[in-house]
Amino acid sequence: MAKFKWNKRKLKQITEGARDAVAAAAVVLQSQIQDTLNQGSSNISSGGKSSPPGSPPHVNTGRLKNSIQIDGSRLKDKNPMVRIGTNLVYARINEFGGRIGPRNAKALAVPIGVEGRRASRQAGGSIRNLDLAYIPRKGKAPLLARVNMDGSIKPLFVLKKSVTIPARPYMRPSLELAKKKMVKEAGKALRRAIDRAA
Repeated sequence: MAKFKWNKRKLKQITEGARDAVAAAAVVLQSQIQDTLNQGSSNISSGGKSSPPGSPPHVNTGRLKNSIQIDGSRLKDKNPMVRIGTNLVYARINEFGGRIGPRNAKALAVPIGVEGRRASRQAGGSIRNLDLAYIPRKGKAPLLARVNMDGSIKPLFVLKKSVTIPARPYMRPSLELAKKKMVKEAGKALRRAIDRAA
């Protein structure tokens, strides 16, 4: 029976293989998350409607998809690991759902349709920069609207005390879809390392 004797060189090669395996699996998952976010229709083609609860969020600007990054800062630790995610504030509430309310105002301005979303982007984070008319409604939430030159009114926002956002997961379903390919790619990286060490 042949003996396999460990030495520092072989151990280093196997350790590097484990790091390569973790990195390869991370790339697969990152790609799957981006693909999942790409599958929904755009907010414009859906008329500004949100995606159905339980399905990935519709694409608005593409920022969420493009923000999915791999943090490999702990890849060289004794137990190599990576983190995959995003630093966008709204990413978590899309994944898990939840309730949001205003921070520095009495009400939350919720965009209405595509034009409301566009106006929100143009405002650069503060709708106070927009010239909007306040429209109270009996028994209903008030509106903020643009008054056009011809006197017509275009509602852009509805004012609410809070909004409950249903979960629209994209990370967890992606992990389920990617598991087999992640294992396969990690296995290939480990086999290459073992072959080098043999």
